Amino acid sequence: MTLPSPQEPSPRSSPGVPGEGVIILGAGVAGLTCGVVLAEQGVRVRIVAEKSWRATASGKAGGLWLPYRIEPRDRVLAWSKLTFDILTDLSADGSTGVLMRDQVELYRDITPAEHIWWLSAVPDHRRLGACELPAGYRDGYAARVPVMDVPFYMPYLERRFAAAGGMVEITGRATESIDSLFGESKLIINCTGLGARQLCNDTELYPIRGQLLRTTNPGIDRCTADELHPLGIAYVIARSQDCILGGTADAHVFDETIDPASRQRLLDVNLQLDARLADAKILEDVVCLRPFRTSVRLERELCPGGSIIHNYGHGGAGYTVSWGCALEVARLVSGSNSK
Repeated sequence: MTLPSPQEPSPRSSPGVPGEGVIILGAGVAGLTCGVVLAEQGVRVRIVAEKSWRATASGKAGGLWLPYRIEPRDRVLAWSKLTFDILTDLSADGSTGVLMRDQVELYRDITPAEHIWWLSAVPDHRRLGACELPAGYRDGYAARVPVMDVPFYMPYLERRFAAAGGMVEITGRATESIDSLFGESKLIINCTGLGARQLCNDTELYPIRGQLLRTTNPGIDRCTADELHPLGIAYVIARSQDCILGGTADAHVFDETIDPASRQRLLDVNLQLDARLADAKILEDVVCLRPFRTSVRLERELCPGGSIIHNYGHGGAGYTVSWGCALEVARLVSGSNSK
């Protein structure tokens, strides 16, 4: 099932959905995508969030389709494939903010199979020839994947959600209790990301801190990564007007302070990946706290006052699985796949 373009909203009487509709907690990519899918199926949807997407991990992410730091792999692969297909269709429309880019994965030794386990979800991929490998590298792959140009893609989701009748309420404060919302709706969809750690008392959920640099784009039209660089993970995500340089992956670190040493390392290692970055200007230092869990929590929880569908713990792949997870949420909402 794909949703390549806005659908005409159905009459607002979807089976299994309370008359008052549903509340989605969280306005990041998970919450907005769930909102679009449900609203276009005729469900009355209100998103309630402490912050707009710009202040969330979604607003700070690079937007590359890549199943990074997310488990379990069998479910992730299915979600990622669904999302890949939908995003590929969306890339045909320049107003969506979805770009198709070559993602080049470089390795200093023969590629460990575990690092390319996701290639089966990508129709267009190939192993690089020896003449294509930069100095110091022995192996690599190129895969044609979507990149969500976040400053354009997220407003596209907002417009599509609003066109289907959805409403967004930014409260400026964290929701303290999901139970308190059951007076407004008997069905809550929890897309609070790292906020679920406190909201759900979920100590299995923790941040993976990523420090990034946002630079001008000096004419780069591909993405490149060296996940096993001896100085730490390195990657360049080329968007239409800027580049995202990464990164760090510091587990259990809540600190969002910019580390000057990491900043310099980002410049040094990514210049090795693409020499054109020498002409780029730094626009912004960014710290993103990715919400990681040993297994994404996507399930229905029955409560005395109603039910909650949890959809969080997507690690560094929130954009990558966004549509696949939203479609599964919609099935749970309709009751066709309740747990």
